[in-house]
Amino acid sequence: MVRRLFVIPTVMLVGLVSGNVRGDTAAIKEQANRLEMRAKELMEAAEGPKKQVEELGAKVDQKLRDLKALAENQDQLKEDTKRRIQLLQSDDEAKQIEALKDADQLGDDGLMLAAFTAKKSKHAKARRKALDLAVALRQDGLPVIAFSFEALPVEDRVYVVEQVAKDAVNNATLLFAAAKSDDVEVRKILIKAAGTLTGQQGLLLLSAAARDADAKLADVVAETSAKFNSDDELLILYMGAKSNEPAIQIAALKATAARTVQKETGLVAVMAAYKSTDPKVRAQLVRTAKKIGGSDAQLAIDAALRDPDEKLREAAEKALKDADDKK
Repeated sequence: MVRRLFVIPTVMLVGLVSGNVRGDTAAIKEQANRLEMRAKELMEAAEGPKKQVEELGAKVDQKLRDLKALAENQDQLKEDTKRRIQLLQSDDEAKQIEALKDADQLGDDGLMLAAFTAKKSKHAKARRKALDLAVALRQDGLPVIAFSFEALPVEDRVYVVEQVAKDAVNNATLLFAAAKSDDVEVRKILIKAAGTLTGQQGLLLLSAAARDADAKLADVVAETSAKFNSDDELLILYMGAKSNEPAIQIAALKATAARTVQKETGLVAVMAAYKSTDPKVRAQLVRTAKKIGGSDAQLAIDAALRDPDEKLREAAEKALKDADDKK
C-alpha cells in the first residue's frame, strides 16, 4: 500500500527539471533526494502496521469461530442470553435495542448479540447501538465490526469508522485494518484520521488509505497534508506532484501554493510536476510557481513559456496572464 503511493521512479528527473530549465537547482535536487530517502524509509516501516493488522486479523478470525460455535449451541446459552435472542428475532426496533442493554458486560454472549444485530437488523438505531458497543470495547469489539462490515449500508460503514477514528491514537491498528476497504467515503475518513496521528504513523495510514493514487481522494489528501509538520507535509505534496494522475498533481500543487511556512521549499513539488504533459497541470504549476516566487520559480515559469508543446505553452501563458490580471 505504501509502495504504491511512495513509488520511486526508475529514472529520476535529471536535476528534477526538464531540459528547458536551467539555473542553480542543486538545493532542489538535494531536497528531492532527502524526500526520496524518507519515502524509502516509510516503505520499509509499513511492514510494522501490516504485521499488526495480520496478527489482529488472526485473533479476530479465532474469536469469530468461537462466536459461531456459541451461536450453534444455543442449548448451552444462559437463560438471559436466550431471552435477548428472542427479542432480536422479534424484528421490533425497540425490542432489539432492549436486547443489547448492558450487552458489553456479557462477554462472548454480548459480542454474539451485537454481531447478529449489526449484520441482520433492518433498523438503523439497533445497528448503531450494536456498533457503538463494539467501538466501546476497542479491539475486543472488532469481531462485531468484522462480521458485519460488508453487510452494512455505506452510511453505517462510514459511521463506525468515524467513531473509531475519534480515538485514532488508541485505535490505530483498527484504522489500518479498515484501510483495506474500497469505500471512498471510508477512506476519506481514514485519511483525515491520519492527520490526527501525524508523524510516521500518520503518513503510513494516509498512504494505506490513499492507495492506488485514487483521484477521488486527491483533495482530501492535499488538505490533510497541512495537519502534518512542514517536512512531512512537503513529502506528501511532493509525492502527489510526482503522480501520473493529473487530479492528484493539481491538488498537490494547489496545496503547495497555499503553504505559508517555508513556502519556498515547495518548489521541489513544482519541479516534480514538470514532467506532466497535461495542460491543466502545467497551468497550475505556473500559478504555484508564481505564488512561491523567487529566481528558481521564475526559471520554471520561463521554461513553461518556452515549451515546444503548443498546448502546454498556451496553458502556461494563460495561467500567467490570469495570475497577473488578479493583482
